Amino acid sequence: MEGVKKEVQLKVEEARKKWKRNIPTTNRSATKQEYDCEICQDKGFYQPPDQQKVVRCRCSKDKQLKKKLRSARIPARFKESRLANFEFKATSHKQAYQHALVLVNRIDRFIQNNWGLYLQGPPSQGKTKLQASIINELCVDDDYLGVMVNVRELLSDLKDAIGEGRLNEMLRAIGENKIIALNDLTGGKRPTDSFTEFERGIIYRLVDAVYEKSKTMIITAKYNYEWLQDKLGQDVRDRIQEMCGQSVVMKGYNWRRKAGEKRDQVVSKLVDRL
Repeated sequence: MEGVKKEVQLKVEEARKKWKRNIPTTNRSATKQEYDCEICQDKGFYQPPDQQKVVRCRCSKDKQLKKKLRSARIPARFKESRLANFEFKATSHKQAYQHALVLVNRIDRFIQNNWGLYLQGPPSQGKTKLQASIINELCVDDDYLGVMVNVRELLSDLKDAIGEGRLNEMLRAIGENKIIALNDLTGGKRPTDSFTEFERGIIYRLVDAVYEKSKTMIITAKYNYEWLQDKLGQDVRDRIQEMCGQSVVMKGYNWRRKAGEKRDQVVSKLVDRL
């Protein structure tokens, strides 16, 4: 019996030695802590060598900016858009810009009175860029809580949320914002495109949530209020029209088409040099 115990102990000891040999050696340089910001080591504050006081690190501002951009859901291509760099080539674009400027400068009054802005016009007029400029000014550069959502993408996300039991949670999160920007409310590519009963109900709930509280709604759409009434119902149309008033029409200069023409000019010159 004693011999068996001794044999077992020897095998256990041998297994331990083998296990230890397989443990990788520690490399101090490899285990050195890595930080996104080496200046403050991700603390947000640091003490400069020539100062006695602790100061805020510049990385904290960058993090705060990124957080605001994520929260406001600004499309990446419009993250630098501001009213100061918004260009207009048509009279209607200038008028839309002036309405946007008034909204930004009087945002507290707009929110208090539940006022909004309805930007209407054909594709490629700069509606989305102007809308993004407003949200950037108020929600990124300033501290107003707001969100910008594409309506068709939102409806798709909400459908997915139903299966996961998160529909009310998502609608509540959107409704907590003071500024709600609905991009391309009229959605479809053709005037005849329609919404399902589910989509109509969701849009009504969202519009009604803004309508019942002190908030501002900024809408871009291809079509007018009559189209809204036909596709989304009179309840939605009347609430939006009360909040946003007369639609501000943008037309007369196709930015995408002009950008394509400029692209062709540059590429043609490059081709000629071959």
